[in-house]
Amino acid sequence: MKTTSVSLRLRAVIAALTITILLFTLNLSSIAAQAKVPLRPDHAGSIKFKLLRDFLIVIPVSIDGHGPYNFIFDTATTMTTIDPALARELNLKVSGSTTIITASGTNEASHAAVESISIGEKDVRLNSVVISDLPELHTIDGTIRGILGANVISSFNYLIDYEAKTLTIEKWDEVGAQLGGLILAFSVDSRRMVIPVADVRSKQVSIFVLDSAIPNLVLFKREAHTKKVSFAYQESAARLATNANISVAQLITVEHINIGRESFERASAVLVEDFQGSVNGRIEDGLLPTRLFKSLYINNREGIVMLNPRYNRK
Repeated sequence: MKTTSVSLRLRAVIAALTITILLFTLNLSSIAAQAKVPLRPDHAGSIKFKLLRDFLIVIPVSIDGHGPYNFIFDTATTMTTIDPALARELNLKVSGSTTIITASGTNEASHAAVESISIGEKDVRLNSVVISDLPELHTIDGTIRGILGANVISSFNYLIDYEAKTLTIEKWDEVGAQLGGLILAFSVDSRRMVIPVADVRSKQVSIFVLDSAIPNLVLFKREAHTKKVSFAYQESAARLATNANISVAQLITVEHINIGRESFERASAVLVEDFQGSVNGRIEDGLLPTRLFKSLYINNREGIVMLNPRYNRK
């Protein structure tokens, strides 16, 4: 069967790689213009999303049968998060506390038990959500009630189409079976997708987490890691804001990187202090925005991502 042979091949790629592998606003238009536009048939299960500031995906989400509410779709946030006002509306009971770790620092938050989260026709059984204020998101759009994190997103396969502004969730493999394009194997760390990024000048491979809630590359400031990626400092700094706190980051230009066959030269990026690494040993060198591409197909069952896929012609 074709699916089985592809699966075995991809697992072999993963074994061969042996790589174990939120919020900042800049303009991606110059980079995204390099990507290909997919050919799209209609999918009955496609969910239309709103795209804020040309990179933040907002989708309707229901919790325990209530809603829908506007949530940010964030592949790099480990836990699904809701704001305290929504927690009160849903009469959620706090069951403990946790530490939120982001690109800009840490913050203490509560968590509460829920039974399920629904996105379109997809219902995901869940144990708990984090309750945390979302001031930065609310300054962008006051209707946002939470962040859909990897503890939900990693449970299904999906296609993000930025041009059509649609998120298509697979029931089986009906979407992926129609697609062709560059396939990369990813590893998983805390439910987040981690892929290799090759630097053309240093000839080294870095480890980046795929992040659907940032507009530009983020590189963490560690001597061993920054040597892997060739970059030039820009003269100005930038404001890095997450739901944990706000910090100042250095603007840089990444000279030339390859992600599979996709090549990016002089890409805008930010260099930030490695707060998480000092807390629990961050393994990744940086964050890679999904918005670099026109579309992505993610197969969590097989552990692959297809960049800028095209529909196969019959």
